[in-house]
Amino acid sequence: MEAIGSYKILSTLAVGKRPVYLATSKEGKKVVIKTASVKELGEEERARFLREAEICSKLDHPNLVKVIESGEANEVLYQVMDYLEGMDLNKALASGRQFTWADKISIMEAICAGLQFAHAQGLVHRDIKPANLFLENAGNTRILDFGMAREGASELTKVGSAVGTLNYMAPEQIRGETCTAATDVFATGIVMQQLCTGHHPFAMGKKTLPEILSAILFDPPPAWGEAGSNAPEGLEFVTRRAMEKDPEKRWHNAGELKQAVSLCRFTLDNKPADLAASHATPAPAAAPSEPEIEKTVVVKRDVPRPVAPTAPPPPAPTAPPPPAPKPALAPPPPSQTKFCTSCTYANPRDAVVCGKCGIPFAAAAAVQPATGESNKMMWVLAAAVALLVITMIIVGVVSK
Repeated sequence: MEAIGSYKILSTLAVGKRPVYLATSKEGKKVVIKTASVKELGEEERARFLREAEICSKLDHPNLVKVIESGEANEVLYQVMDYLEGMDLNKALASGRQFTWADKISIMEAICAGLQFAHAQGLVHRDIKPANLFLENAGNTRILDFGMAREGASELTKVGSAVGTLNYMAPEQIRGETCTAATDVFATGIVMQQLCTGHHPFAMGKKTLPEILSAILFDPPPAWGEAGSNAPEGLEFVTRRAMEKDPEKRWHNAGELKQAVSLCRFTLDNKPADLAASHATPAPAAAPSEPEIEKTVVVKRDVPRPVAPTAPPPPAPTAPPPPAPKPALAPPPPSQTKFCTSCTYANPRDAVVCGKCGIPFAAAAAVQPATGESNKMMWVLAAAVALLVITMIIVGVVSK
């Protein structure tokens, strides 16, 4: 292909289903042309391509890429954009390029500024990732590819479908729920931590896509450790809040996130110069081996289902231990003993009631004198009877 419309093709920048070419206009200005063959596009893909061109033609912002012209020529749909010199963030990280903390914050602020403008237009990008963030040689950062953007009540993506790049999706995006500005904030948080630490926060130590998705849904992002030893104060907190599982607990939009990042710049500006200029980003970890992870996808519940970590079964109930026997009371010493007059049980000297028979000591004392008096009367009566018998015997003897 030598030309597309009025543009002369110079070279091929990318091949595949959406070839990208470097071309020149009639005026000799370099441009980039993104194309798609009409024959190879389904109805939904065609609608997305045309919709992206329409959206991007309205995005006039220094941190976004504007579509200059779009149309169809020789059964090829095309979008013409400004030519940018530099490389995307994914290639920069893969090459081992390192950034100062000031550079990192500038990139974050640029991403947030571009998203803030898009969110104000009612757009949700839904595919923020390093490959869609372009670092210009002039120092600016631009957001690319609004092909997956959601605008207002767009019906291109139905409820129950997931759109985006799998390992940069927010939890609600994985579940096929409605995406909001907070969805872009989550993906931006992943990119921010990857930029600051050199590692994807949910892919470290994970070998399969379901493991990564499970980590996004259920695991907190790991602490920065040594990678964040010289980070501006508060930046790790800002990034972690951007990756909250619940959208209500995140920064609600890119404007809030940008404001928080800018406050971290203030702390950086007040650090010693040697720390502000330090290169703290380690070499990036090897990307997960699955080739499909880095690709933008449109799926209808075909996302590999992550399994929630299962909680250990509750321990079986155990019988309560038998109550400990009460220790036997030691008998009181003899000098402090009071014996019950009814049952002779040894009680403490100050006891009021017998500990064995339960008779109050006052009642026992009252009974005791009555019992003694009764015995005395019996002895007197017996003596009287005996005396009477003796007297009768004597009288009888005398009478004889």
